[in-house]
Amino acid sequence: MRTWSLLWAGVLALLLSSGCRTITVQPPERPVANLFPTLMPMSSLQSFQPRPTTGEQIAALLAQTGCLELLQEAGMLDTELSVLVRGIERRGYAEIDARRARTSLLWLIVASLDQETWKIAAGFTDYPPSQCRAGLSAQGEPAGTARLSTNLNQPPAPFWSSTQDGVRTELFRLLADDDKTDRWQMHWQMPNQAK
Repeated sequence: MRTWSLLWAGVLALLLSSGCRTITVQPPERPVANLFPTLMPMSSLQSFQPRPTTGEQIAALLAQTGCLELLQEAGMLDTELSVLVRGIERRGYAEIDARRARTSLLWLIVASLDQETWKIAAGFTDYPPSQCRAGLSAQGEPAGTARLSTNLNQPPAPFWSSTQDGVRTELFRLLADDDKTDRWQMHWQMPNQAK
C-alpha cells in the first residue's frame, strides 16, 4: 500500500511540476473572412438566400465597390475569397473582419438578397476613400436618415445616396457624441451581373 501511495505521489508531483505552457493565440493582423455572422444578429440570416457563386464573381463585386484593393493592401489572402464563397453558398451571407488590419476598412459584409441581387456593406473608421464612394459626398444635404443599430441610444444616421448603372450606393455617417469619432458605412445594392 505504501508503494502505491509513493507511486501516486510521485506521478502527481511530476504532473504538477511539469505544468502546462499557456500559449496566447492572437488573431491575424490581416482581413479574415467568416462564415458565421459576428457583425449581424443570427436572425438576420433569414432574409438572405444561398446561391452558387465563384471567387472570381465575389472579387469582381468587391472590386466594383472599391473595397477589394483596400483589403488586398491590408494583406487579405486570396484564400479568404473561397471562405466568402462557402458562406454565400451555405447561408447567403459571409463577412470579412479587418479590425486588426492596418486599413480604414473595419469590416465588410457580402449577402445575397435573392438570385439576382447582391447587398454589400462596409464599415470605415474614417471618411471612405473616393474609390468606394461612387461620387458621393457628405458635403451636400443628406437624402435622409436611417437607424442602422438596434441600440436605441444611437441616433439615426444621415445618409447620401445615388444610383448608377443599376447599382444603388449609400454613404452613412454614424454620429458620435463628441463629433470626432464618427464612423462611416457604405452600402451597395447591385444586380447579379452589374457592369
